[in-house]
Amino acid sequence: MSSRRPQQAFVEWIASLHPDVPEAAEAISASLQEAPDRISNAYRELLSGYRTERDDLIKVTAHLDPTREYTGLVGAHDIPFVSLCAHHFLPFFGHVRMVYEPGGLIIGIGKMPRLVEMRTRRFQIQEFIARDLCDDLMDGAQARGAFVQTSAQHLCVCGRGPNKPGAWNTTTYARGSLNAWRHLPPESALGPPGGPR
Repeated sequence: MSSRRPQQAFVEWIASLHPDVPEAAEAISASLQEAPDRISNAYRELLSGYRTERDDLIKVTAHLDPTREYTGLVGAHDIPFVSLCAHHFLPFFGHVRMVYEPGGLIIGIGKMPRLVEMRTRRFQIQEFIARDLCDDLMDGAQARGAFVQTSAQHLCVCGRGPNKPGAWNTTTYARGSLNAWRHLPPESALGPPGGPR
């Protein structure tokens, strides 16, 4: 299928935003003529999380002895991400911290960043990233408890609306044995601080 038709619709949409400033659409049109698939390829990559499912990612590193409870926690922090706001079609980006208490199994340590990639490379809102990752750990990895914290900057906050560059937003979500963690302030969560330096 030719990409010319959606490209033309895109240029027309840009032109409709500021009909009295034709150079806005002309710049995009010139860019698309130079590299017709440039924008499509960028968004295909940004939305690549739709091509992956949780069960494709979660691989078992160890099955735990059911007669011996694992009493520790497994965590990963400062996992960077980029996502697209489902409300404004604008990017937001930041870091994720994930912690789980293993139940019947331990998953590969590299699977947590891969889960973050799967969940964030979609149209999202920040709160649902934390929720979905908790569900992945609880339901997909059979965890006894899970906690996820996200810290992010949103272009829809920094570059429009409130126009507050540098503002960070934090969300938390917890389930199971770590459910009480949902009320922890960000600086109290396990691991070194993520987000703004």
